[in-house]
Amino acid sequence: EVNARPVGLAMTAAYLDECLGYHLTDMAVDVYLDPKRFDRLEHKIYNPPKYALMKMMIVPEDIIGSLRPVFEFGNMIRSTREILFFGKEGVEHYGRTVDLDSSPLTIKMINEDYGALMKDYETIRTVESRYFDMFYTIGDDLAGSELKTDVDTIMKMMDPNKRFILVKDGGSKAYQYGEVRDAEETIYDGAVYAVCGKMPAAERYRAMFRVMHNLRSGGLFIAVPESYADLKSGAAVMDFVMNIAGIRVLLPTYDSNGVVYGIKK
Repeated sequence: EVNARPVGLAMTAAYLDECLGYHLTDMAVDVYLDPKRFDRLEHKIYNPPKYALMKMMIVPEDIIGSLRPVFEFGNMIRSTREILFFGKEGVEHYGRTVDLDSSPLTIKMINEDYGALMKDYETIRTVESRYFDMFYTIGDDLAGSELKTDVDTIMKMMDPNKRFILVKDGGSKAYQYGEVRDAEETIYDGAVYAVCGKMPAAERYRAMFRVMHNLRSGGLFIAVPESYADLKSGAAVMDFVMNIAGIRVLLPTYDSNGVVYGIKK
């Protein structure tokens, strides 16, 4: 398809422009309006400034559920630029992927660092081969857990001069200088994640990713055990998601009672 169809797999102009460093239409116009400029490209070494990779997701087995959590996960991959979804929103049946036509979505990635791009690719492959069942919803909502961890005590132990956010089912609160107010969409020095009520898995992951995204580099992330108790594989899911979001998981202390700590890279 190189000659007849240079823009395959729904590659958008923005995606190609970032990868190639030039716009294909501009080159086509030069053929007619500025042939000399176009001819100079004959001796230019083909060396795009960035690497591009399109990963077609593999569904390892027949499932009935929503792939919405995969969108949340895919958008956390730093190389991700676009996601193409070929299925339907809501609860739907997805058969096991056996060919290109049975792949439900494609994650399109770009990175100037080839090693970083391949690391992101391997992360996606890890999801497919080991954790895929954690990223789609089967049936109804997550069962939910009762919040028993004393999150208010945790917040009182934080540095009062820094801005921390407490995220619970009832809403989010910002803590700083001894004051507590409704949280805003901004960058925080730390976060305590305690969302654990009954809800679709996609909403749980969305809240989780949003908190991690709004942490500054070096920020502290704390997840209470109830926030991952009803997720498949429990703490393993939380550790994996934190790693995707660029949060280095710290070893919990012997008396942490399941509380997970991490530092944003």
